[in-house]
Amino acid sequence: MRKPFLWLLTLAFCLGTTAAMGAGSPDPKRLVSEDVPQSLLPRFVHYNRMSSLARQVAAQGGYARIAINSVPHWSGAFSNDGTVYPFTMAGGKPATGGVTQIRTAILPISIEFDEYVDQQGKPIVLDVTPVIPRVLQSPNFVPYNYADGDVQFADAVQRAQFAAYAPSNWHTELAPPRVLAPVLLEVPVGAAKLYKTATGILYAKIDFNFFASQINTITQMAGFRVDEFPILLAPNTLLYESGDSSQCCILGFHTAYETGRTSNTISIQTFAYATWLDSGIFRDPEIADVLPLSHEISEWMNDPFLGNAAPGWVSPDGGGCQTHITTGDPVEVLPHAAYEVELGGFTYHPQTQALLQWFTREQPSSAFDHAYSFPDASVLKAPSQACQ
Repeated sequence: MRKPFLWLLTLAFCLGTTAAMGAGSPDPKRLVSEDVPQSLLPRFVHYNRMSSLARQVAAQGGYARIAINSVPHWSGAFSNDGTVYPFTMAGGKPATGGVTQIRTAILPISIEFDEYVDQQGKPIVLDVTPVIPRVLQSPNFVPYNYADGDVQFADAVQRAQFAAYAPSNWHTELAPPRVLAPVLLEVPVGAAKLYKTATGILYAKIDFNFFASQINTITQMAGFRVDEFPILLAPNTLLYESGDSSQCCILGFHTAYETGRTSNTISIQTFAYATWLDSGIFRDPEIADVLPLSHEISEWMNDPFLGNAAPGWVSPDGGGCQTHITTGDPVEVLPHAAYEVELGGFTYHPQTQALLQWFTREQPSSAFDHAYSFPDASVLKAPSQACQ
């Protein structure tokens, strides 16, 4: 018997494709196998859905006596070559010490494909609910003994980069998530490609524009609380851009949007989306399980309102230039981006993060053990290079 789901209609998308799906439309395709992708690399994006005023308020942790109603957060600044860069991060101010616990929620998203059936002619569903217990027991929510303490993964990263300023009792913790009713997302013909690896693992490539539009609808219906950090989680889902499945693969993103405004307060909802990855989808076995989720959680914690600018920096692989504090992006392009953590008999692969000192180009680094990345300090051994 199929597990109960909250059904969402893909009405806006389907209205534009009704004619193509009418009389004479192709029969559903059966699943075809594909070798493990060898040339595809993991990617992550972020986008800000707030007004210019909200962005200005968020960037300064409050502006013109306008307060922010959202997750707990604090503001600071650093300077580089005479320019001051303000920033806002989730949690409590390091110098004050103490524990800030942030409420969280997980919304499981399973996916059904109109275009594909199994060998028995039944609809194919990528069901995320079986991995939710493993996610809840992952290092994102369960402490592990890192070099700077027995703490959650994102807390370990924050403690490492503020080691010179924060007392030992300073923590930014994610509370045990409330798990919301699962959503079943129906993907219409033409919006996805479904594959099977040689070892039998199912994964999907889904059009990013379609998926993002559905996420926007989901967030409006989910009943999120503005002071919590919701996480939307799907299984083995690779997003592609520009309608081209070869322009792949986005594994996660985070964003923020306004939910209300008064004369002196702006309410901002933050959230992240990430995919769980079964091992074997990518040739690199480290691109698996909670690597996307850990990437998004740490980036969200370091820039919850997506306004933290940094001096322009070049990707360590020689790629493009960025101008934001995105702690996961400098490492995602490098070999051995994951840091193995064994919990409950399972080996997780959270992603090593760039520390604030990498973006500020502080020399020597004031972070834990003078590092520029954490937990694996060997990944980034020097500060970022400026864009030319």
